[in-house]
Amino acid sequence: MLPAFFRKLWFKIAVPTAILTFICIELTVSFLLNKSLEQTRSEVQKTLSVVASTTALGISADDHLAALSADTTISRPAFDVIHSQMNRIRERIGFKEHFYTLLPNSGDTTKFGVMSHPKSFSGDIHIFRDTSVRSAFEQSFHQKKTTFTNIYSDDNGTWISAFAPILDSKGNAVAVLEADLTYKEYFATEQKLKLEANIARMAGALVSGLLGMILGLLIAKPIAAVSNAVSTIADNNFQGNIRIPFMLKYLPDETTSLISNFNQMAAQLGATLNALRQANIRLESLDNAKSVFLKFVAHELRTPLNGLNSLSFIPKLQDLEPDSAEILEGGIQSAERLKLFAFSAEQYIQALNHKPTLESTENANFCEMMRYIIEDYRIKAAEAGITCTYKESHNLLATSIPYDIVEKIIAPLLDNAIKFNTQNGTLTIEVQLINSMICCMVEDSGVGFPSSYSEQIFEPFFVADIQGHSRGSGVSLATSKVLAEHYNGTIRANSFGEKGGSLFIVTLPLAD
Repeated sequence: MLPAFFRKLWFKIAVPTAILTFICIELTVSFLLNKSLEQTRSEVQKTLSVVASTTALGISADDHLAALSADTTISRPAFDVIHSQMNRIRERIGFKEHFYTLLPNSGDTTKFGVMSHPKSFSGDIHIFRDTSVRSAFEQSFHQKKTTFTNIYSDDNGTWISAFAPILDSKGNAVAVLEADLTYKEYFATEQKLKLEANIARMAGALVSGLLGMILGLLIAKPIAAVSNAVSTIADNNFQGNIRIPFMLKYLPDETTSLISNFNQMAAQLGATLNALRQANIRLESLDNAKSVFLKFVAHELRTPLNGLNSLSFIPKLQDLEPDSAEILEGGIQSAERLKLFAFSAEQYIQALNHKPTLESTENANFCEMMRYIIEDYRIKAAEAGITCTYKESHNLLATSIPYDIVEKIIAPLLDNAIKFNTQNGTLTIEVQLINSMICCMVEDSGVGFPSSYSEQIFEPFFVADIQGHSRGSGVSLATSKVLAEHYNGTIRANSFGEKGGSLFIVTLPLAD
């Protein structure tokens, strides 16, 4: 996990911007440095070529041949003349290194001719350690033009050299004059250029860093303001009203549109929320009025029905004519059924208005709840000739749903399984843990229902078998489903048709 600082948008913008800017500056500085070094090297080579060429022009080919004569009476004066010419030129132009001439080569070797050194080494062998130097020498001698080398190294150091031919009156080269410049002379200029380049690099790094931060803040600050405003929406704060930065007012872009649209959206959401709150207040008022009205209706239905039920205790009922007694008995049964309907409807209304409350003290064991609930229905199943079996794959499944709610969810399923079962039928209840959910399956071998009714069977007052409608109110399954959904649970039903039995599956969440 990266620190919060590295997850900031302005930082993510600033770093790439600074890196890219620095790379561009570095490429520019490197390009200019290389160009400057090449230009400096070129200027040094040209200057060295002029020095070598000028010095070579001042040397007489005849004097050079005489200086190398075996007759010392001839060679010594000629050698001194050339030696003096070389040193005068060196002193006049302030050239630090010495000049010397080279005779025609034989392979990689040649011989020294005349030199400006105080001590003569005329006739000594000179070996070309670098092929580029040999090539420049040969080109100068054979093509009779001034040439120069790039930077090269030998046993005596690092150099740049220039070669100029010494020509006789017929234009033939008799020797080649070499002028050398040590690398340290050039190195001083190179170091100065590199120092300037490094200063430019440091300035570029500073500028690129500042540019990255400024650009990052300019882009990220408005977006951060929008992000913070969006997060406040979770706290029902729809004020919005994000201030558009000064620069974006005069140089608008997509960020300006984003802020303006967000402010407008926040204002509209605030107005919508206020309207929804007012509507919710009205709906709650209507819902309470509906509940009160339905409870009143259910109560008022039970009140006259209680009076009708008391007719069954009239002693003279047995003295009535059979037809009259049958009619009165039918009325009493209808009143009892209407009373049951009113009671079931009231329970369904209470389930709709139920506010889920989870146990706050400690969680209960769902399996233990099921054992208590099933205990009463085992007796009812036995009286109806039905075999009741209970299975559980876990003996401890914690739930925070209150016991009375679990009973109201499961009891109608068990009641229907017994009520619509067959003689010598079976009733199987199984509790499992599937995908971190408590799963309770209630399966019977009863009359069943068409599979197309799997969803409709949970609708209030829906009756799959109109002939058996007298056995129930038609709202018990609807009540179970509503309560299960209040606690993030589900109920599903399945059947293989008439006499195919039924399977009800209840899923409820485990306690956290």
